[in-house]
Amino acid sequence: MDELELEALIERNYARIVRAAMVLCGNCTDAEDLAQETFLQAMRAKERFAGKSLPETWLYSILLNVHRKHQRSLARRWKKIAAWIQQHASSPPTNSLDSREWRESLWAIVAELPQVQQDAIVLRYSEGLTYDEIATATGCPVGTVRSRLHHGLKTLRKRFEEKPQALGFLETERS
Repeated sequence: MDELELEALIERNYARIVRAAMVLCGNCTDAEDLAQETFLQAMRAKERFAGKSLPETWLYSILLNVHRKHQRSLARRWKKIAAWIQQHASSPPTNSLDSREWRESLWAIVAELPQVQQDAIVLRYSEGLTYDEIATATGCPVGTVRSRLHHGLKTLRKRFEEKPQALGFLETERS
């Protein structure tokens, strides 16, 4: 993939990658950071793109890897943020409306699932990818994707029994 093709790919998919990142992390600032890191990684790896998958699927794969790396470093980041807040602020900052809405949404409950189930559900129901595209993005067989979706939705149904107002999402998916 040459530089012009990559630039066109980024332009076409920027909003989709940011949206997927937002669903994964629930924070606009972090979503922008994840998207930017995704595109930086894509630029660095453009020569290695072999064309065995759709370029869009390749970007989702990079996003998931960047998100996993972000999750692994989250504890260290929170320690630094907490220390900074203690030094510079008299009270913790309030959450933005977007963050509060996300915490109260279905996606906050999805974020509690195991990472592999979360990835599959986000790519399927937020981004509308097919099973084959998800398999390519996550590097696993289609059967594994189906299994992860099945177990993720099963877990969500159990959790929604505690919060009946969220059942509308699952009813839509069954029809």
